[in-house]
Amino acid sequence: MVSSASGSGELRRTPWFRRVGSNPVLAAFVLLAVTIAAHWPAVHADILWDDIVQITDNTTLHGPDALWRIWFEPKASPNYYPLLFTTFWFDYRLTNLNLAIAHGVNILLQALCGLVLWRVLKRLGVHGAWFAAALFAVHPVTVESVAWLIERKNTLSLLLFLLSALMLLRMEGAQKTHAGIWRAAFTPWPAYCAALVLFAAALFAKTSVIMLPPLLLLSAWWRRGRVTWADMLRAAPLFVMAAVLGYVTVWHESTSYFLTAEQDPRPEGPLSCLAASGWCLWFYLYKLVLPVRLSMLYPRWDVDPTSVLSWLPLAGLLVVAVAAWCRRQTWGRPLLVAMIAWVVMLLPVLGISDIGLFHYSLVTDHWQHPAMWLPLALAAATGARLFGRSPWASACKVVAAVVLLCVCSALTWSRANVYDSAVAVWADAAEKHPAGWGPRYLLGLSQVGVNDLNAAIGNLHMANELRPDDVPILCNLGGALVRQQKYDEAVLYLHRAVVLAPGSPEANFNLGIALQSLGRIDEAIAAYRNALARGTARGRIAPTKIAVAHVRLAVALQTRGDIDEAIDQCRTALSIVPDLDMARRVLASLRVERGSIE
Repeated sequence: MVSSASGSGELRRTPWFRRVGSNPVLAAFVLLAVTIAAHWPAVHADILWDDIVQITDNTTLHGPDALWRIWFEPKASPNYYPLLFTTFWFDYRLTNLNLAIAHGVNILLQALCGLVLWRVLKRLGVHGAWFAAALFAVHPVTVESVAWLIERKNTLSLLLFLLSALMLLRMEGAQKTHAGIWRAAFTPWPAYCAALVLFAAALFAKTSVIMLPPLLLLSAWWRRGRVTWADMLRAAPLFVMAAVLGYVTVWHESTSYFLTAEQDPRPEGPLSCLAASGWCLWFYLYKLVLPVRLSMLYPRWDVDPTSVLSWLPLAGLLVVAVAAWCRRQTWGRPLLVAMIAWVVMLLPVLGISDIGLFHYSLVTDHWQHPAMWLPLALAAATGARLFGRSPWASACKVVAAVVLLCVCSALTWSRANVYDSAVAVWADAAEKHPAGWGPRYLLGLSQVGVNDLNAAIGNLHMANELRPDDVPILCNLGGALVRQQKYDEAVLYLHRAVVLAPGSPEANFNLGIALQSLGRIDEAIAAYRNALARGTARGRIAPTKIAVAHVRLAVALQTRGDIDEAIDQCRTALSIVPDLDMARRVLASLRVERGSIE
């Protein structure tokens, strides 16, 4: 009885926030609820940018053989992320791509990422694990990955990555110190096989998580001060999987029509790319610490490798790393591990391979999503250690944590509201970066999509003034002028685009439409043929646009009297997109012209 009373008194003296924090079910519920609430406005988000190419206009997601094509025809979709596109296949089958439900799935995936991250950090013994996970879950930088539908690949791949890591860390905890190398590496087998499956699934969602194997070795060094043969054997199959699927992704993206076909996204050279990596890393840290003026697109930097100033950001990071290495026996070890892990996770988007988005910007919020939890965990652990364990210090720590989470949640809520429409997103980016040609250009494109042609042409003209020789801007400005039936002016811009990039299918296609509208049929036919030859040879035009180009060519041939070839072009179009009404109508008119009324 005395012992019981003593225990009861000790429980009453324990601060309420410690009792709440010791309840894992309640802590998990709070984490999920706060994350969903902070991102809730994202359920009203619109279709954005490449959502059109990768989801709404992706014919691979439809048809009886859709799943086979998604998994076993790598070139059928703009990216080879079969698990990601399988989820969108389910979205179409279950809800006909109800955007509110689809975005709700993204929000739930982000909340689950926070939940699993908490358990991973707990397993690693990181102080303030729950707060670090919650800070990641509601941080404003995550909004782009949640509100942009195609970026489900970020939340889905990270969730599977964390589950695989958690499984492998639990294996280490269950191993016996006296076990042999092979047994220590792979026992228990069911857990290891589950970890492999989860990692493969993460790679099939997005290969940006290929850095799990080196992170596992790094964590072993951090916790035990050395990397054993068992650690390397355990990581070896993961390295193989990462290398194979990483190569597939690089190969696919280097030949995909989703890349900017007309220009090299990184023409500056390897030294400029290396110097710019330091700029990118500091920029990402800055946005984590001060998440204000977030934007869907940031201005693209021109980094001159011959200037000493261009190398200062990278040099600053190296100085911090060397200082941490010198103090690796004390405070330097967690800082060094977090820095290395963070750089390793960001390595795929620092310029080692071409990414189409480099044409517009070297940094973007969604690229740091898989890695941002590392500096946040370091900050949370540092803050937890700075406060003492007295009730007063613990109370201050809780108040500071609650205030910070509330501020981040409010900023996330505000940022998620911007994604209500594509025009609003790009208008926000253009307002924050008026000297940037990319936001102005994409604002013009989104206005073309809602048929606000006057505003669209104005913004495209501004983008063209900021970047006169950019082929995509010239192509889309010419296309918008065609829609306004200003064919003579359109030809000027489109001809300029063809001169700059003779192999641009988009420029030739739009030029063909303008020339055909002006009655310059022979020139239009030549432009269409060039567009089809370039587009089909290198996979640079989406299948639907290839089919439309065949139909446009058929109409031009019909005007010239080449009925037989025009019919062949329509049949080719229907073989690409069988339900293309435009092709059926033109084919019917051609058959009537030949007297085949039936």
